[in-house]
Amino acid sequence: TGVPEARNEDIFEVVKRVARAVNFNLDYSMIDAAHRLAKNPNKPESPRGIIVKFCRRVDMEGMRQRAKVKRWVNAGDLGYQSDNKIFINLSLSRESRILWNEVRKFKDDNNFKFAWITNSGKM
Repeated sequence: TGVPEARNEDIFEVVKRVARAVNFNLDYSMIDAAHRLAKNPNKPESPRGIIVKFCRRVDMEGMRQRAKVKRWVNAGDLGYQSDNKIFINLSLSRESRILWNEVRKFKDDNNFKFAWITNSGKM
């Protein structure tokens, strides 16, 4: 999320620029599908998120690991005239997303320092 939208953008090229920003060597053959999500009615001014389906789990995990090491990526790192922060997250089901929000709230309310989701989606 956070990647600015451009008219007639090549979404695979956008994903490749994000990968380059986190120092991950992405090849087009690693991606099965990639597209923008629908607009969020609660945030109509925000750019639509991008969902990427990798052919192999190891490639997805590799990119997520590089993103963790890099920590912060912003749109300026991709050549956009924006400083939006870019987040690389797992795609969660509606139920898992609701549960994750509850876990984060519990963490904050009880002064826990960390909460995380494994690559398999476990919290």
